[in-house]
Amino acid sequence: MENERALARIAAVAPPPLPWPAARFQGWRRWRCAFGLVAAVPIFLLLATMVGRLLGRLAPGPAAQLCLALLPLHLGGLGVLLLFLAGGARRGGVTLARVLELETGGWPRHFRQALRTWIWIHPLSLLLTFLASLLAKQLFGRPPMEQPLFELLRGASAGAWLLAVGGIALLAPLAEEIIFRLALAEALGLLVQRAAPLAVAVVFSVAHGIPEQIPALFLLSLALQRLRRRGGSLWPAVFTHALFNGTSLALFWLALRLGFALE
Repeated sequence: MENERALARIAAVAPPPLPWPAARFQGWRRWRCAFGLVAAVPIFLLLATMVGRLLGRLAPGPAAQLCLALLPLHLGGLGVLLLFLAGGARRGGVTLARVLELETGGWPRHFRQALRTWIWIHPLSLLLTFLASLLAKQLFGRPPMEQPLFELLRGASAGAWLLAVGGIALLAPLAEEIIFRLALAEALGLLVQRAAPLAVAVVFSVAHGIPEQIPALFLLSLALQRLRRRGGSLWPAVFTHALFNGTSLALFWLALRLGFALE
């Protein structure tokens, strides 16, 4: 009897889990919401590729090119998506942070979850990328494609490196987790249900545009989606993604300092 009363008190205090996205906002049309989000992400990716490459060639230096490479998707795409979700949040009487699964609190636990995942996912990703590069060289006889943002950082100034840390290790993880692991995953979940994590992983890995990194990024996407589902929050995935990108950036900087050609 006492256990039942305790459970009743907990249920009265804890907010009920909210389905995402349409059921949170009265008056939304589920399929219009789903198709809108599914259609929006490829458009953002296309604009990011076209505008980033076009303006990147006109930019005077690595710092400006780095900003232009990040702005179309991470700021433009995320901004449009946040406006879309903020309107629904207001109509549904909930906060945008709750819609985004980014409510404050529990950060130490979320970071521990992220650290446990990062410890195995980053070394395994390096191994998969190395094996994929060897396979590509054997099959096609070409050297592996370098990360475009890393290419910009060769010989870049300290200011460009600071922008890279802010953009690659901080902005990109937050933006990509909201766009891919939250919005796209839930929208695809209305269409293909259990296959949604696989579909998101395909889009996420291919969207980066580096064939040798597709297996590693596919695995990373599945791991990040699992973190979000198990933790009931997007923060563990954001922290893991930030650790992943930050470590990659630090390893690239260290390799340059040690004089490796990295060709």
